[in-house]
Amino acid sequence: MASITRATHPIPAATISTSEADALAQPGVAESFRLLALNVLQLLPDRQRRSILIVSAQDRDGRSFTAGLLALALFEIAPPVLLVDGDPLGAGGLHRFLTSGKLRLAEPGRAGTGTQTEFVAQTRRVMAEAEAAGFTVVVDTPACTRSSVAFSLANAVGGVLYVARRRAQDPAVHHDVRAQLDLLDAKVLGVVFHEA
Repeated sequence: MASITRATHPIPAATISTSEADALAQPGVAESFRLLALNVLQLLPDRQRRSILIVSAQDRDGRSFTAGLLALALFEIAPPVLLVDGDPLGAGGLHRFLTSGKLRLAEPGRAGTGTQTEFVAQTRRVMAEAEAAGFTVVVDTPACTRSSVAFSLANAVGGVLYVARRRAQDPAVHHDVRAQLDLLDAKVLGVVFHEA
């Protein structure tokens, strides 16, 4: 199950299977992400900063899944949409969301960028150019426990969605990530929960 929570206002979603294709075929899931997209757009009133950073503490929390399905839902109500692979290793697998032909994908890490600093600078340029061209931008990032890329981009976007998987784990890692985002003055829009 996926939901976004802002303050104490949860938005329930349908059960999500492990396959993106299966998930998109489930009307409840598609509708849940449409509702998420509408809520995100309401929280991003500035048309010049229509960019959303998708972050999580750990790998396999569902960042790429959330980024891809959110981008598809945003395309229905606020096209055009650019999906950005914000992982310097390009390991997100975002190509699976391009089959409809609706989305564009930017992969700054594929351009041969060397250091993480250069990668972040290139990603910021891609985001700024896309926003200037009227795109809504969704940026998928690596897990915050293995890379600082998300933190480096957090203040360059209109808002941040935090993704977490419901499982027994040390909650301190979530508090640490949120504290770091707060220190950076990142606008956290809410939390998307995925059940394991």
